[in-house]
Amino acid sequence: LLSHCPAVMWVSTIAVSLLPLCAALLLWYRDALVRFYWDAILGKVRNYLTGRSREERLHKYVLINSRHGQPDSVLQTFEHWVAEWEFLHIFTEKKGQFLDSVVQRVCPSTVLDLGTYCGYSAIRILRLLPPGGRLYSVIPDPSLAGIAEEMILVAGFQPAQFQVITSSFDEAITRFKSYYKVKTFDFILMDQSEGRYLQDLQALKKAGLIAPGTVILANHSSGLAAREFLCEVRQDLQYQVRYKSDGLQEIEYLGNGIRVVSRRGPG
Repeated sequence: LLSHCPAVMWVSTIAVSLLPLCAALLLWYRDALVRFYWDAILGKVRNYLTGRSREERLHKYVLINSRHGQPDSVLQTFEHWVAEWEFLHIFTEKKGQFLDSVVQRVCPSTVLDLGTYCGYSAIRILRLLPPGGRLYSVIPDPSLAGIAEEMILVAGFQPAQFQVITSSFDEAITRFKSYYKVKTFDFILMDQSEGRYLQDLQALKKAGLIAPGTVILANHSSGLAAREFLCEVRQDLQYQVRYKSDGLQEIEYLGNGIRVVSRRGPG
């Protein structure tokens, strides 16, 4: 037994030294672990038992329990479902408040929502747009696009106020000027896969869809792919990385070569 003591002590020392690293990794990837738990385990079980996807269950719940024509009621019903029934990738209360504050400050006339999911973020934005404002949501998945469009209509918004586009992000970006007659976007919410942030921003810039003063809000900005995106943006003198709150990173396109400055906003 004694002959194995040094080996046991050595293994114990290594294990203890790795604890902070393991804790850091768990903290770093906690969102991914939560998504895996809900998506890969509980979500599939409930899909099998109900014969509906998680998004379809949400859709039915909102239709039944919200007050139609009242955006805040629809948003609250979304939030209640997430808090009481199933996890969904919608904005937390803190994120929602930060999104609201940016939209109110920018007061955009044209908005692009990349990856709106079930319509929650689109509704939050639409209720704050000025008269004549219009929002374009791009969703590659046709089933999700149908759910998002109906949720937006249930919230009381008219087709003249928004357009849900079912296509790839690449295709939508190339068609905004020619088909949808969009000159530039005042505000862009990037809520698609973080790995697409850089290529989609570059495509928007190449297509002439962003102009000096355009504000970009990138969700999930703490992920590895998003951090690489932010690193690239910080090195580009045409962008200014501004406020950040709860994983939402605000970026402004300057277009005049002013050095990028990073600062953290309140909250």
